[in-house]
Amino acid sequence: MAGHKCEAEHASHLDGRLRRFMAPPDALIGRFAPLPAEIWAEIGAGTGFFAIPLAARVERVHALDLSDTMLELLRRKMEDKQVDNVEAAISEESTLPLPESSVDAVLLAFVLHEVDQPEKFLAEVSRITRPGGRLCIIEFTSSCSFGPPKDMRMTSEQIDVLAAAAGYEMSRSWEWQRRLLGWKYFEVAGREYRKSS
Repeated sequence: MAGHKCEAEHASHLDGRLRRFMAPPDALIGRFAPLPAEIWAEIGAGTGFFAIPLAARVERVHALDLSDTMLELLRRKMEDKQVDNVEAAISEESTLPLPESSVDAVLLAFVLHEVDQPEKFLAEVSRITRPGGRLCIIEFTSSCSFGPPKDMRMTSEQIDVLAAAAGYEMSRSWEWQRRLLGWKYFEVAGREYRKSS
């Protein structure tokens, strides 16, 4: 699967009011019930849409991204909001700058469908996750009216297979929807896995 990366010129869209209404970061993060003593990594953190609210719930967040421009915007937001427990770092897609078994959980929010080599990528994600740690994924459903082209999206079954190959076991799943007069116009799926001990 050849992924399409979200470019830095779309940074304003990533932090816009519409996105915050459609996919409120606090509500979506809350579905994964992060704990105060946990260390998390968000891969594909961009401008910190999820990383900064996540940091308010946990001990530390490693915010990794391919783009220096995105990370500079994230650092400015950290300074403006006086957030001191997010560590922003440049990363290659499948070579993450973190030690083995160094995080309690990894967040992939609207990222997995963009990855060029998902098997290799998730093997690296597994490397940095401690035994018993969590992999938390949010992706667009096939019926969602927003998001990437439908032929780029991944089914829950595809994600399950990839996660299992990387050493994760399915824990639970959930859906988040926005409706207008009964019309479901926005829907994402969350999936949580545990790394085998």
